[in-house]
Amino acid sequence: MEFRKHTNQRTNVQQIFQQIVDNGPISRREIQEQTGFSWGLISQVTNRLIAEGYVAAEDDLTSSGVGRRAEKLDVVTDNHFYIGVDIDSDGMYAVVTDMKGRLVESSRYSWQEKVCEQVLQMIYGVLDCLMEKYADKNITRIGVSTQGITDVARGVSVYIRKIKNWVDVPLRELLGSRYDVDVVVAHDPDCLMESERAFGLLKNANVSDVLLMHFNHHAHSLGMSVMVDGQLYFGHRGRAAEIGYTIIGETADGKPRMLEDDIVDDSISSAQLCNSIGKAMAVANTLFNPEIIVLNIPECSFADQLIEAVERWIRTASYDTSVKVRTSKLKQEAKARGAAMIMINRAIDDMV
Repeated sequence: MEFRKHTNQRTNVQQIFQQIVDNGPISRREIQEQTGFSWGLISQVTNRLIAEGYVAAEDDLTSSGVGRRAEKLDVVTDNHFYIGVDIDSDGMYAVVTDMKGRLVESSRYSWQEKVCEQVLQMIYGVLDCLMEKYADKNITRIGVSTQGITDVARGVSVYIRKIKNWVDVPLRELLGSRYDVDVVVAHDPDCLMESERAFGLLKNANVSDVLLMHFNHHAHSLGMSVMVDGQLYFGHRGRAAEIGYTIIGETADGKPRMLEDDIVDDSISSAQLCNSIGKAMAVANTLFNPEIIVLNIPECSFADQLIEAVERWIRTASYDTSVKVRTSKLKQEAKARGAAMIMINRAIDDMV
């Protein structure tokens, strides 16, 4: 019961804050009309948001009548900035956002050397500059999106294929102690899901069950994020949705052939690769039964071929074929921006 109570409180705070993000300046009465929450709850939450400096109130100059003017609420956008970082095999994106998730700054950096220690030093250099530049903006949280295997619970980037010696890198510990901030390390498809919810295809879609597949052919990277009943699903040890380990056949000597084997094999044709991914997505569709599948396929010369293969396999090999397949329109900084959104949501959670 205590867990359920906490979850309901968190949901209430998030919904009220989201109304202010989306529709501010907005009055408490308008929030009540949109959410159906009690006046007491809305007053309690908004007063807390104002006290914490996330929301500001000003008189509604459009109101008429006698007595005290109604107040309009809006998000404070010149304080409480957030940093999002996306780390992959080629380089990193770093973004700074305001409390609404709007971009203040966005930059892409390429690794000079793909060796763990050199990569870490470059990450520190970028973050040192941002923390100094925005020292007056109360940056207390950094979200990190990582490619490859990620241990979300421990805040560890387990492995990135093309970075030498990048094994079990404790990013949460390293960055948290260096900058004295709260750090979350997340798998890059989950960060993309957060961006889709905040800025992309899912913003006004009113859906609760979604699969998102991210495929980067150049980086030999394939990942998936799962949203169930409006919440990201991580599994028992945070290893859910590792679609690369889907068994798609057998090798010549009878061993299981994983989708990951095809992803990293440069000798495989684009047609065969699309076919393999399509099979795996049909399996995922049957297992999770989503309302929407979002395909994030940046800079891929055979993206249309891949989309066709996914749709074909779902139509012919899924238990439920009613799912809608959509292609993401997000830009390259979306993973870093999604990491920042995770931290914004975490800030709201911490108020409960």
